[in-house]
Amino acid sequence: MARHLFGQTRADWAMATGEAVIEDDVAVGYVPVMLPGQPITLWAAPDGTTPVTDITDPAGAPVSQLAADADGNIPSFRGPDGVRLVWASASADGSSPRYAMTAIDLGADIADHETRLATLEAGGVGTSVPEHIRFSAATITTAEAADPPPAHRAYNLTGGEQTVLAIQAAAAVAPAAGPVEVDVRVDGASVFAAPGDRPSIPVAANASAVVAPTGSAALPAGSYLTVVPTAGDDAAQAITVTVRVV
Repeated sequence: MARHLFGQTRADWAMATGEAVIEDDVAVGYVPVMLPGQPITLWAAPDGTTPVTDITDPAGAPVSQLAADADGNIPSFRGPDGVRLVWASASADGSSPRYAMTAIDLGADIADHETRLATLEAGGVGTSVPEHIRFSAATITTAEAADPPPAHRAYNLTGGEQTVLAIQAAAAVAPAAGPVEVDVRVDGASVFAAPGDRPSIPVAANASAVVAPTGSAALPAGSYLTVVPTAGDDAAQAITVTVRVV
């Protein structure tokens, strides 16, 4: 999730009602009075609830008390992860009326969602929507690792180049005598620069760490992924290798 940006727009002011504007002895409006330095409290709803206090400045430093600037404008801040709407009160205790503030960086979210939606509607994964490719085997024994059978291939059918982002190996029954290790390859070439970079399920564990390629991570259109066992264990069962690409 991301912390969205709020504040510092022409609508974000701390103000109070000032003198009345009189025409023909009738109050037709009021002069707004800006409140420089006014403490601002944030809330998750227009009434009730507890204050929203998990905010930072635009650079990510925590903000203990949000306050209007010298002109009465509410400065930029970032809300809690994933929050796109807060309610602001120009008071230190929330007693003043609350007004809705929406995140000002939603345009990037909308553009990203439109790209992903267009890709999905076109029937492909392309380069915008992450995809998980899974390879499964009942066992990877020491004999199978020493003489691997022909590897299953998963082709990139999107029409565009993809990138291998992350890899994890898992086993329903953990290795007992030695680790289970696999190599992930694109067109037969490993995505790892060194054997020690490969995903490895330790003894008595059910999953490897999530690892990223340390060699070439490119998966060109029409190329294929394979998973090749490089170390096995006779007790481990139901092995799954998940490859995340985008």
